[in-house]
Parts: sequence; C-alpha cells; structure tokens
Amino acid sequence: MTGWQGSGYNGPNPGGGAGRSSDEEETAIHQTTPPAAPGWPPQTPPPLSQPPAGQQPAGPPQTPAWGQPVAPQTGGWGQPPSAPGTAPMGWPGAPGAPAGGYGAQPFVTPPKKNKVPLIIAAIVVVLVVLGGGIYYVYDSFGSGDSSGSSSASEVVKGYLEALSNGNADMALSFSNDQPASKEFLSSDVLKKQTAEWPISDIRILNEDKTMESIGRADVHVAAKFGDKNSDATIHVKKEGGKWQLAHAAVKVDLSSLSSSNNAADKTMTVFGKEIGEESAIYVFPGFLELGSTSPYVTVTNSKPLLLDAIEGYSASAYLQPKFALNDSGTKTITKLLEAAYGSCSSSRSLVPPAPCPVKISDRDLVDGTVTWSPPDMSAVKVGDLDEYRMEVRISGEVHYDVSGQGRNGGTKRGTLTSYVTGTTADVSGEQVKIKFN
Repeated sequence: MTGWQGSGYNGPNPGGGAGRSSDEEETAIHQTTPPAAPGWPPQTPPPLSQPPAGQQPAGPPQTPAWGQPVAPQTGGWGQPPSAPGTAPMGWPGAPGAPAGGYGAQPFVTPPKKNKVPLIIAAIVVVLVVLGGGIYYVYDSFGSGDSSGSSSASEVVKGYLEALSNGNADMALSFSNDQPASKEFLSSDVLKKQTAEWPISDIRILNEDKTMESIGRADVHVAAKFGDKNSDATIHVKKEGGKWQLAHAAVKVDLSSLSSSNNAADKTMTVFGKEIGEESAIYVFPGFLELGSTSPYVTVTNSKPLLLDAIEGYSASAYLQPKFALNDSGTKTITKLLEAAYGSCSSSRSLVPPAPCPVKISDRDLVDGTVTWSPPDMSAVKVGDLDEYRMEVRISGEVHYDVSGQGRNGGTKRGTLTSYVTGTTADVSGEQVKIKFN
C-alpha cells in the first residue's frame, strides 16, 4: 500500500516517530535509483526536480509498472497526497517520490528507434515490385507483337499488317493453333500473294466485348485485297492472358478433289507445286495461285479466300476450282489445225498424206492432177475444255478451191468443204495432240 485514502490525516507512525504535520515545509526530494528488475534493461531515469510551490505536479500520479520495484520506505506510513499549494510530504532522508506520486519508481519508456529508414526501405520495395508489375504489363500487352496485345482489335489489326508486310512468321504468331503443314505459309509465298493482291485500307469497324468475361470477342474488320473489298467478323479468344486468333491460316480441304473423277483436278497445282493426293493444305487469306500441270490450262477459284475464310473458329474452306483453256492453248491448237489443213495444199493427190485430214472422193478427177488452194478456216471454232477428259472440242468448216484434170480430158474446178466434227485436242500433257474424226 502506497498511501491512505482520506484528507490530510497522516496516520500513526509504526516506527515510533511522530508524523510530520502538513505545514512543515519540505526543502527537497532526492530520487534514489532502485535496483532493476530481472530481465529488464537497466534504466537511468532523468533527475526529478521539485515543482514550484503553489503549482500542480506536471502529470497525474504514476503507478509502478508491472514488475517494477517500489522504492523502499524507511519508516512511517505512506503519506496521502499533499493539498494543493503545498510541497509533497515525506520523511527526512527517505527516498524521495516522484512528483505527483506515492513513492513509486516511475516507468521509463525505452528510447524509440528511428523508423524513417525502415519506412524508406519499405517504399523502395513497393516501388520495385510495382515497377516490375508495370514492366510486365507493358512487356505483355504493349510490345505491339503477337505475344500479347492489349485488345482483340489490336490482334486482328496486327495480323493483317503482318500479312501486308509479307512476314509469315509474325502472322502465324498471332495464333496458338499452328497449322499441320507450313509448305505454303512461308514469307516467299506470302510475298507472291501480296504482290498480286496487296493488302491495304485495314479498318477496325467494331469490337464486340459481350463475351469478354469468358475470353471471347468478335472484331468486325475490313480490308482490301488488291481491288477486292472484304469484311468479316473475326472470332478472337483469350488464352494465357493474351488475345489470340483462333487460326492464322486457312485450312483448305482437298478431299473432294482427290476423290474426284475429274481429270483436270488431278493436274492442279498451288503456287507451282502439285498437290497430288493431298487431303488438305494451309494458306494465308488473299491471292491463291492455282494452276495445272498442263501449260494450256488456267485454274481459278470461283470463290476467293479472303477475310471470311478465317472468321470462324474452324477456318476451313473448300476449293471450287474452275479450269479453262488459256490463250496459249487456243493458239497452239489453232496452229496445229492450220498446219494440218494447210498440208493438203502441198499435195496433188486426191488423198493427201497425213497430217492432212481431208480427201477428195470425186471419181471424175484424175489422181495426181489435183490442185488445192490454201484452206479457208475462218469458220473453225476451238471449243471449251472438257475437264473430265482434258480435251478441247473443235468444230466448224474448212473450205478449199480444187481443180484437176477430168477423166473426159477437160479441167474440172470446184469448191471442197470439209466439216470439222468430232475433232478434239488433248491438252493433258506437255504436247497438244489433235484427234481428227
């Protein structure tokens, strides 16, 4: 117990001495440092000074901290608090009590450590982490390549720009779904495509983000392939935190062609290479160079492979090739016909030798005396290609002026007309072969 509850009664003195009255003046209080409690670091409390008379102590009475020893009493009972305006009371020579206290040793707070370096270090760590995160976001979404564009529209636009620049590898990188074959997906082939049909006027018309929460988006895009306008809604998906095209190449299904009985189909080439028995090939959208092993045949696709060929998640298309006799084929056939019918003019026989396809059946003319004029072939027509047979039908009429010695001794003159029917030109090989009926 550090003191009595009450007002001004000092209580009995168990030591036998009389207690001091309240009007006795205390001149000074001397603080004695008590021994430190075990486990606590020794504290050196600051010296205490006597508050001036008539003033209240600087703070409320302090009670001993937990485990802190109380200053020992040398005699007498503890004193109640002094009345206002009087000096603290105590025994002469006894350990003084702190101002406002009851003889208890005040708890001394350990000096506070400077936390500024720790705060600065924490800020630096946060900035480093945050900076790394910003760099990662930029590296993943702001680099401008397929490794991570910030929007589905940027992926579609970047893909078409890569195509227009002839960069096949970059174009393919905009999709995780790589084609099974890259035979026709090289930069050399792509540059052939863009040379024929340059890709220009790329425009993003709209981006539908309705399905973005499940990693899907639709981008309406338009572009020009040569002089052909194309627009389609491209499906884009988000994989691994980045937007990707479902497919960067068109899978062309050739199964129907390989199983066809059409002879022309068997001769088809893509960018100069025979497709043979291939069931499928992969190409970029745009110009598609189709041809034939026959130099006399031209192949075109009735429906070009443009943006609509990659708009779906399947990106599969079918070729609809159309075969036709080209100018070289027409000219070659015409020359062969002229040579064959023209050879007749060099003969004086009723039945000229090959390749002349014409003969005279007039029995009134003497064989060996016949004169053939150059043929008039203005009415001969070279027909269309028969794809199933790789043949061209020829029709029309060939006219000759013919004269010869008659069997009665006179000269006989007339006009010979040869009807061209059932004649064909085989264009399946390197050489055209005329088949006369």
